Amino acid sequence: MAVEPTPGSLQTTDNLRIAVVPVASNALSAAIANGGTARLLTYSLTPDGWSFPIVEAEVPDKRLTLGQEGSVAGTTKFGPIVIKFVYGSGSDVARPFMVQGTSFKLLIRDSLANSTDFASGQTADQVTIVCGRQRKDAATADGFQTISQTLFVVPGSYLASQTLIS
Repeated sequence: MAVEPTPGSLQTTDNLRIAVVPVASNALSAAIANGGTARLLTYSLTPDGWSFPIVEAEVPDKRLTLGQEGSVAGTTKFGPIVIKFVYGSGSDVARPFMVQGTSFKLLIRDSLANSTDFASGQTADQVTIVCGRQRKDAATADGFQTISQTLFVVPGSYLASQTLIS
């Protein structure tokens, strides 16, 4: 009997890049994602500062005389995205522009070094969000100043594995 191959794994450390792009811009353009109007959010986030739940509803599929119940996929709920980021150093990235009520497109690329610029042919997820209120987190001993914020996903805006253009 052949041994099942074990797939390799890739650490998330240094392999996630999140850009915030103005909603009127084409976030799938590498030139725009690398340009002056886009902001990189990646290094502002704390280790527990990125949560993007995607939940699919289950629809029961009951039959009158069948002894087993089945189910089918229902609607999918994207988000809300909850972020936590550092602030207070004078070189804040997220705090000044992630203003409550502002809309942005997030460009989320994984599995490549985050030091690698966006480039044509790469794939990334794109989602349009509306920023919720920034909430200062409680101070901790030997900790950093952080802010938590909820980003609400605009219905129908999540596009997975999109190919970037130049």
